[in-house]
Amino acid sequence: MKNQKMIKELKNNLKEAIELHEKMKNSYFWTPPSNASSRRSYEKNNSFSFAYPGLTVDCETSCSCKNIYYSGKFYYEGKKTTLTKIKNLYKAVCEIA
Repeated sequence: MKNQKMIKELKNNLKEAIELHEKMKNSYFWTPPSNASSRRSYEKNNSFSFAYPGLTVDCETSCSCKNIYYSGKFYYEGKKTTLTKIKNLYKAVCEIA
C-alpha cells in the first residue's frame, strides 16, 4: 500500500517536471512580467523540484527585467542525465502503476 502511494507520487512528480520543462524550454525569448512582485510570483509558480532515492529533479525559473531564464537539472543515481531518460523513467513508472 505504501509502495503504491510512493509510485503514484513519483509518477505525478515526474509528469509535472516533464510538462514544466517542455513549457519553459524556450522561455528566454518570452517577455517577463513588468513589476518585481509579479516576476517573483512567476518564478515561484514556474519552478519545481523533488528528490527520491537515486533521483533528483530541479527545474528553476528566474526572471530579470528583460529576460526569463529556465534551468532544468536531472540527476539519476548521482549522475546528470537528460530529459529523454526522465521520460523513459516516467514511462516505466506508468507501466508499474
